[in-house]
Amino acid sequence: MKKSIQQFIVLLCAFFTYTAQAQSEDEKSIRAALQNWVTNYNAENFEKTFEVWSPELIGWYPGSPEITYEMSTKVPSKSAVKSTYKLTINEVLMDGKLAVVRDTWEQTITKEGAVLKVILIKSFEVWKKHDDNKWKIIRWISYEGK
Repeated sequence: MKKSIQQFIVLLCAFFTYTAQAQSEDEKSIRAALQNWVTNYNAENFEKTFEVWSPELIGWYPGSPEITYEMSTKVPSKSAVKSTYKLTINEVLMDGKLAVVRDTWEQTITKEGAVLKVILIKSFEVWKKHDDNKWKIIRWISYEGK
């Protein structure tokens, strides 16, 4: 009986270690996807930014209609006014095939190299692990913060 309990404890520890490692890898994947979004957006590789969006996407930003996948996967038109982003990931909460990310974005709007405005944006994203094992954003909500 004592040996069975020891084996059970070893198996239980192995399970929790495996689960923690899997979540750690999943969290790394989400963090990398967000950083890739920033890198690609700032380099104006807009098509690559679409990779984080799930077809079931719904987003919300004050003063805007609900933002869908179709709206989020359009290449912005060329303009003299440009935006770049910096990102701080404040927290990632993982639970199975869902994750919530709380982050802060700094958007810098420029025209011909001159800074017009810097906006701090606070955001929550809900990420879902899809059948292809890729994490994608299914919901997000953002607002101008301080």
